[in-house]
Parts: sequence; C-alpha cells; structure tokens
Amino acid sequence: MPHRIPLSSSMREAVDPVWALGLYRDRLRPLIYRLKYRKQKAVLPYLTTLLRQAMQHEEIRRLVRTAEVAVPVPLHAGRERLRGFNQSELIFGSWLQENGLPVERLLLRCRATVPMYRLTAAQRRVNLSGAFSVTPGAGVYGRRILLLDDIMTTGATLSACAETLKRAGAAEVSAIVLASDHH
Repeated sequence: MPHRIPLSSSMREAVDPVWALGLYRDRLRPLIYRLKYRKQKAVLPYLTTLLRQAMQHEEIRRLVRTAEVAVPVPLHAGRERLRGFNQSELIFGSWLQENGLPVERLLLRCRATVPMYRLTAAQRRVNLSGAFSVTPGAGVYGRRILLLDDIMTTGATLSACAETLKRAGAAEVSAIVLASDHH
C-alpha cells in the first residue's frame, strides 16, 4: 500500500514528497534481494503488478503525471557492470513508459561508495558526499523531476541526488521508492 514518508525539514528542502509503494520488511525485501544480488529478473512481473496497483492511488497518479522526467538513482559504473543493470531503472522503467513518463539518466555516480546497509545515518551522508553529479549536457534546469530508488532507509541517497539536481536548477524534485519501512 503506497504511503507518504515523513521527512525531516532538511530532507524536505531537497526532495518533497517521497512516497513508498510498500513496506520493505513485508514481502518486498526478499524480492528486492533476489533482483539485486541474485539477478533474478523473474520477480519483475510481480513488481510491475504492484506498480500498476499503485497508480490507483490518487497521489501516485499525481506524482507521475506532474513530473516531466523520471531519474533513477545511479549506480557507480563498476557496480552496474557487475550487476548488469540499474535495479531502479529496471523496476520502474516499463511502468513509467506505460504511463507516458520518460526515464532519463540525468545523474551520474561519479565515485564509488561503500555499500550502506551497515552504515549509520551520519556515515551514509559522509559516504555520499560528492558522490553524484549531473550528466554532462543533461537538461535539468527548470524541470519537475521524479527521482526513483528501490529502497529508502535513512533518505541519505535521495537527499544527495535531489540536492545535486536542485543545484543544477531543477524546479522541483519528488521521489517514489519501491519500499521503505518509514510510515
């Protein structure tokens, strides 16, 4: 069930609103794990069904319809080569295409970061400092951007990406994540 994630005031300055389409520790955790770490794309039809159901929610429809472009949180090039895909782009891409919202790679992860599942919120912010940049030649200025990620834990990744987009002139940044335990 989609739910709006309560944000700190500092996070709201970068990205607002943020919606999660389901609870991570519910049924989504094993599916995300299978996709990201076992490369089992067989979970995608279930996730697409979840996304289609989310479009029945008025606020999710509004987010998708008012955005001009969707931007997946980028992986570092080395990690994407190893995995073979960007999971956020893979999860949301066809669903957004069905709904007429283009997905563009307007962000780059310009340096590798350590995996964050064991880091504290403060360590995550340090880990992500300077990790993102706008893709050279990307049309960001004045656009309404919908940021996409698979999981939101502390919000550090979304904040860092949104701050990068805002510094480049994005008019507004909102976000949808597949899963979060914040509600």
